[in-house]
Amino acid sequence: MKISKSAQLFAILLVMTMAAFAWYFSKKVIIFPEIAALALGAWVMESPPWRGCSNLGLWLSPTFAALTGFLIIRFFPCSTYLMITAAFALTALQLSLLRSPLSPALSAAVLPLVVHSSSWCYPAAVCTFSGIVATGRYGRQYFRDHPKLSPERSRDKKRRFSDRVPATDAGPTGVLAELVYWGKLLPFVMIVLAVAVKFHWIFISAPPLLVAFAELAKPEDSFRARPFGVLVLLCVAALLGSAWLLFIREVLHWPDWISAGLIFLSIFLLYHLMQLYFPPAAALGLLPLLLPQKALLSYPLEVFTGSVLFIVLSVGCFSGQRFLPRWCRPPFFGSTCRNSKVNAKP
Repeated sequence: MKISKSAQLFAILLVMTMAAFAWYFSKKVIIFPEIAALALGAWVMESPPWRGCSNLGLWLSPTFAALTGFLIIRFFPCSTYLMITAAFALTALQLSLLRSPLSPALSAAVLPLVVHSSSWCYPAAVCTFSGIVATGRYGRQYFRDHPKLSPERSRDKKRRFSDRVPATDAGPTGVLAELVYWGKLLPFVMIVLAVAVKFHWIFISAPPLLVAFAELAKPEDSFRARPFGVLVLLCVAALLGSAWLLFIREVLHWPDWISAGLIFLSIFLLYHLMQLYFPPAAALGLLPLLLPQKALLSYPLEVFTGSVLFIVLSVGCFSGQRFLPRWCRPPFFGSTCRNSKVNAKP
């Protein structure tokens, strides 16, 4: 997969800036780890994972989702299980109605419920930094497509950003297909979440893992071909996040924004080493910045457990392969596709 190496520096600077604001104002809720994944997909990767997502959708989808999670914990507080389930379902409904493929919005809705944040700073921060990512993506597209700024690329009318591929048809059938897609994911999320709440290991269902599950459940997703590589990537990213934070904070006594930069840089190196650019891993690496000190040691183990569960579910239940007995595959556990034309028989 082609990536823009020059954009990596800007992505790292954005993450460090976000963490620096959180450190300066003593507001950890300003940190939205999924910004790393959004910057990776919108700025760095030449083939973005969220095909058909407009710049406006890149800004509004996580903003609406963050506002949903904020409103739930602020005005409808109840058990963590019910709140996360409601946030997932409502965000899935939003994405379906908006015809948005931006699965990181799930993390924006669930994160304040996991870290128990009810501050207005959180949705404001998500809105601001998502807007920066969307604006940067627009500038990148403008530079690449403008005839005066990039004459060589403009001559070839067929060379366009793959993220300009239009979304599938927005008719009732398309919305219904989206709802069915998310409806198949919800029971599995509820099962894993029940395990997490039962054993008080909430990060078995960490918000970036929900995003990873939503991505891996797509039958057309290229990451499904390397499930073991995805598992290693997610676990090592979580380990790097906890290790760098403990070292910088406890040994060197430096501010956390330095840790954010080193974590993201390390994950970029891991991406290059494995040749596997899976955006949720970047968010998993930055999530420890929001955790209490006592949770940092168990965090990598919880992520490992959750990663195994979600990867096994996505490969075993949504790949269409014969990992499960025939009686429990179709129609509910069969392949799921967000575009009916992909699975259409000739």
